[in-house]
Amino acid sequence: MAGDWLKMRHDLVDDPAVIALARLEDVRDEMDAVGRLHKFWSWCDRQTSDGCLGSVPLAWVDGYVGVAGFGQTLVDEHWLTVNNGTLAIPKFDKHMSQCAKKRALDASRKQKSRSIASATSPEKVRTMSAPQTDKSVTREEKRREEKKTKKPPTPLELELPFPGETFKAAWTEFDEHRDGHRSKWTVLAAKKILTKLGAMTHDDAIAAINNSIESGWAGVFPPGGSRQSRSPSRVVGKPGKFDGIAKNVQTGTYATDVRGGAGEVGDAQTSAD
Repeated sequence: MAGDWLKMRHDLVDDPAVIALARLEDVRDEMDAVGRLHKFWSWCDRQTSDGCLGSVPLAWVDGYVGVAGFGQTLVDEHWLTVNNGTLAIPKFDKHMSQCAKKRALDASRKQKSRSIASATSPEKVRTMSAPQTDKSVTREEKRREEKKTKKPPTPLELELPFPGETFKAAWTEFDEHRDGHRSKWTVLAAKKILTKLGAMTHDDAIAAINNSIESGWAGVFPPGGSRQSRSPSRVVGKPGKFDGIAKNVQTGTYATDVRGGAGEVGDAQTSAD
């Protein structure tokens, strides 16, 4: 069947056909005629899906709604047709079919949506046809859904410079190491580190990753490679007898800065110990 509701116009009570029905002897007024129409159309909606009512006589229609001449008046007003004894509803697809009801619901939904948009943001109301508006809304909703579902890649999801599980396992360990590092771990930083590793051989890249993890570094540096060291902190205090003496960290010797002359490298005898 077509459905469990009917499409009836707001101004149906003022339709000339309804006024003609209201003039029948057993009909009180136009509102009574609309009520009897609703009863008859509800029966039609339950009995047909294409508007054809078969060989139902007009006299049966009169008896069903309780008004003599009701069926013939519908025929006279072109709301019913009788062809070779077959009763049918003209323009059924336009007014009473399932597609007609769907169109009516869509039109109502669109009208409410435009009314709400006009009330909340009148300056944003589009001056375009209803089909264009619907397509635009559909595309906008689709973009919002894609934006919600689309997530940026993580460092582990980036393309690696070397195939195989060995490098992948090393990169996974480095990712875990960087997650706990004080330096922020971003996709951009990961891309640059992967580019740097890609310039090395497979084994050197893995060795650089392991070396950096063991050393607690945020970047990657091959074993024995150059890495900028932090300058030793300088203690600022009152001048004393040890001024000008600095320890060479790599050799364990001391260098004395002689005012007015060149520095000399001494041994442990010049130590402040």
